[in-house]
Parts: sequence; structure tokens; C-alpha cells
Amino acid sequence: MEDAISPDAETLHQVLTSQFDKLHLPIEEMSGLVTDGAAVMTGKRNGLGARLKREHPNLLTVHCICPRLALACADATDELKPILNAHTWLTQLWKMFEYSSKKTSMFLKMQTNMRAVNLTTQPVRKKLAKRLKQACKTRWMSFDQAVKAAFDEIIAILHTLKKLEEKDAVASGLYKKMNTLLFSYQSGIFTSLFYLCCHL
Repeated sequence: MEDAISPDAETLHQVLTSQFDKLHLPIEEMSGLVTDGAAVMTGKRNGLGARLKREHPNLLTVHCICPRLALACADATDELKPILNAHTWLTQLWKMFEYSSKKTSMFLKMQTNMRAVNLTTQPVRKKLAKRLKQACKTRWMSFDQAVKAAFDEIIAILHTLKKLEEKDAVASGLYKKMNTLLFSYQSGIFTSLFYLCCHL
């Protein structure tokens, strides 16, 4: 694709067939094409799948379940208040630490202190101290990763927010919202649901 003018269906078709030729793989033996559902892939007349099916009628084309699930989950967050709240709070939490190296250092120190490990090298510190993930609706795994990261480090997060709450309004608000049994319970449920859905 480096020399291509545009990543359109025709270009993708040419690149795919030429790569099959270079590898000496008979393209007529390809039995399926799984894509992310973009129009350039799944267009009924000129998409990559349609072009390949004209040449190989037995080819099966499938819209991958993971991006489909992501689209469904993204739409569902607008209707389900607990998920919408979790998304909002996780985004605020990520921004609070991402945009402040001082707060991030405090959070990482809290994690390592809670593990009661004497860290002597930077690689060990990086391995044991996790950073939070951004919850993003357009990236299908990001919400799952954000929930899991927060769930795994909820105690360190709460201790850090507690330490910051007197001087930081965002930290204070997040501490009050997240320091509840309901939030921990919902985080565990969300993690389990995403894990199950992504492994169907």
C-alpha cells in the first residue's frame, strides 16, 4: 500500500492478488474474507469482498464480530446510565493522570508502596506499576482495557484520589463517585461481560 494513491477497493484487490502471486498461493483456494465492515471492504457492488466473489463465487465474506460488537456497545452506552457513568468517570480519571506527571508519579508510587516491593531498577518499576487506559468509544477494546485497568488498581486509585481530594476538585468528585461498593461491583461486571463478549 506504500505506493498506492488511495486505499480504495480496486487498490486493495490489486495488492491482495499480487501478494498471493508473490507467495505462490492460489487465490482461488481462499475460502473466506473477514473484514472490519468498512464500505471499501463490504460494498455490495465494488467492495473488496464483491470483487473477489465475482472471481471466486464460493468465497464467504464476513463482517467480523468484534467490530460489530463494538458498534453495538458504543450505541448501548448512550442508553444505559451505569455504563455511560463508568465511561465518563474513567475518561476523567485517565485525563487527570495523563495530563499531570506529578499526579501520575503519585499514583505509580501508591501502587508500588501497596505492593511493598523495593524497586531498584526502572524496568522493574515499569513492569509492576500500571498506568490507566483511555476509554474510547471508537476503539472497540479500549473501554474493556480501561475498565480492567481501573478494576485491577481500584485500591491504589482510591488512595491516590483521597490524597488529592482536598486540593483537586476533579479528584474529590471522582473519589466520591468511585469509592462505592456499587462502582466496584459494576466494574467487575463490565470486565466480565466484555471478556465474555470478546471471546465468543
